[in-house]
Amino acid sequence: MATDARPDTQSPTPPDAMPRRRPWVAPLLAIVVLGILAVAGMQVWRFTHPPQTATSKPTPPERPARPEFKVTGTVWRTGKDGQKVFPKDATVQVLQPTWTPEQQQEWEKRVNDTLAKASKELGGEAPPTVTADPAGVIRADQEMSRRRQAAKSTTPWKHQCTTEYLALLKGNAAEANKGPVGSDGAFALRVAPPAGIPYIVHATSADGDWVAELAGRSGKIDLNDSNLVPD
Repeated sequence: MATDARPDTQSPTPPDAMPRRRPWVAPLLAIVVLGILAVAGMQVWRFTHPPQTATSKPTPPERPARPEFKVTGTVWRTGKDGQKVFPKDATVQVLQPTWTPEQQQEWEKRVNDTLAKASKELGGEAPPTVTADPAGVIRADQEMSRRRQAAKSTTPWKHQCTTEYLALLKGNAAEANKGPVGSDGAFALRVAPPAGIPYIVHATSADGDWVAELAGRSGKIDLNDSNLVPD
């Protein structure tokens, strides 16, 4: 029996039997690779660019505005013709007394002793009594001047009580503010709101001196004949 010497040839695989290549795989792989590269790039950037710490100081909170208090008023005296006369080149001071109770008591005793001695020399009439306030010392000076004139004394009183009070004020008071008086006699000064002892307002000029206590909280005061230091 004859044997077939031809090699056994196999028929090629039919086209339908070969695996199909999915078209979405390549784009997906590209997206994944790009994502990995992006993450790696961000890590490198963070490593080479550390966060900078702020060197500027934080802004402190704004403090509330300090309340202000305004002292306003006019300075004048009555002239010989009965009309108001405004002083020239006058200056106003707002002062806060700082004397102690002991200093006040010592001052009042010394001034009242002076008044008692002067009244005894004029006939023994009871002397006026003063305390450390502008109105009281001005009234005492006016009364002593009247008594000296009535007694026809050759020695004028020269407002000794007010002089002593201004010396006490000069050595024991803090200046809250100071400013000029206008040609119309008006002035306006800003100070801290009053607390405790009232402010003392003192005006000086070549035409005279005025001194008064700032009563109430309105800040308005009129320096006139009633608080003019007697000549």
